[in-house]
Parts: sequence; C-alpha cells; structure tokens
Amino acid sequence: MLLCMARRGPALWSQAGSRSGRNLHHTKLKMRGWHGCGWRKAAVLLALLGAAGSNAFCRSEVTVGELKSRISSTSIKDRPHLCVEIARRQLEATDKFYASSDFQNAQTSLTDVVAYSELARDYAIQGHHYQKQAEIAMREMTRRLNTILHTLGQADQGPVKTALGKLQNARDDLLSSMFKKVRHD
Repeated sequence: MLLCMARRGPALWSQAGSRSGRNLHHTKLKMRGWHGCGWRKAAVLLALLGAAGSNAFCRSEVTVGELKSRISSTSIKDRPHLCVEIARRQLEATDKFYASSDFQNAQTSLTDVVAYSELARDYAIQGHHYQKQAEIAMREMTRRLNTILHTLGQADQGPVKTALGKLQNARDDLLSSMFKKVRHD
C-alpha cells in the first residue's frame, strides 16, 4: 500500500493509515485539479481568447487626422498621450518616406514629429502628467531618427539632424521638470 501511495504523490500519503474508501476517493478528487474537468476550462479559455481576438479585428484603426482633431477636445492630462501617439505614427511615416526616397513627404511628416513631440512636452509639463512616458517615447524616437540619419546621404541629413536636436531639447526639458534641483539652505 505504501509503495502504491509513493507513486501517486504526497497528497495520498496522509491516507496511508486510513482504510476508508470514502477518504481515499475524496483525496483522488482533490488531486484532479486541471485533469478532472480540463476540457471545460480549456473551452472557457478558448472562448475568452476568441472574444478578445475578435475585438481586435472589429476595432478600426484611428487615423492621424482623427487623433489631431481629438487634441482640442481632450483634457490637458490626456493630451500628451495623444501627441506622443501622433508623433510616433508620423515617425513611422517618415521612415517609410525616406525608405522610398520621397524626401518632400518625409520632411513634412518629420516636421509633424517635432511639432507634436514639443506639444507633448508642453502638455506633460503643464499638466504634471505623463512626463516619464513622454520622455521615454522621445528617447525611442530619437534612437529611431538616429537610425534613419545613418541610412541617408550627407546632403539629406540636415533636416533629420535639426529634428534630432529639437527632440533632444524636448527630452532635456522633460527631465529637468521631473528632476528639479532643490537647494538646501
């Protein structure tokens, strides 16, 4: 009996001295866990995942123009998030335009990247909300712009270098507002 219980695991060891079939059956039911009604739990899990997946497909992608129109109607504390999202999407567009050698559209979208990054900085500092996330997003955008810069020829690097400088200034402003120096007199 003890050898058989050792194979079944520690949960049944407490039943070693018990001769009651009821206790042994009860212990077996407790040990089932996921195994006893696993198909039901798996079905529920699949149904939840299916519902979550269908939600993602039903949701339509919001355009940059719609995001720009939302800025004026949102509160000050929600505006930095919108501005960062616009800047990120415009940076994606900038990357695609530079990759396809469409420099005119690339410079237009690059101007939006800088403008909305600076707006995000201003709204974040003004509302004391979303400062850290805005700084992190600007750091990521700076890295991506740096990557774009290295793919361009010398003649086409000027606007990207200017944008990098402005994004770095916006980051510095956010960092200085988050970590103000306190004088101890």
